[in-house]
Amino acid sequence: LHDALPIYDDFEKYYEEVILSSGAKNTFMLWVGKKKVDSYFTYVIEIKYYFLAVTPMETQKGDKKIKLAKGDFDMRFKSYLQINVPNSKFLRGLYERYLIRERIEEHKIQLYDKVMKLQDETKAYLGILAE
Repeated sequence: LHDALPIYDDFEKYYEEVILSSGAKNTFMLWVGKKKVDSYFTYVIEIKYYFLAVTPMETQKGDKKIKLAKGDFDMRFKSYLQINVPNSKFLRGLYERYLIRERIEEHKIQLYDKVMKLQDETKAYLGILAE
């Protein structure tokens, strides 16, 4: 997935791995990608990965043994539009309400489309891995 967002900056923000008393592992990762679109807008995409009760296992594929991991997996996507305008609440309110309202909506739609495409590509990639 890291390769799917090569134009975004700042990726892995958090990583935690806990080994349970059973020997299984729980892993949590947070990736945050930022892309400055112009001087006013930055796209932010957060991806949270949860791997729960992961244990090693082997399976037979043809005449070869393959090492795999068995467990539960959850992945969550979140995105938002960061607007970079003056710090004054009054000026920011005027600016967003009257000057760039349409541009904000256009960027929200573009960011939504990007995240949906990323989710579709992720599902396709994970489907390939599951085969």
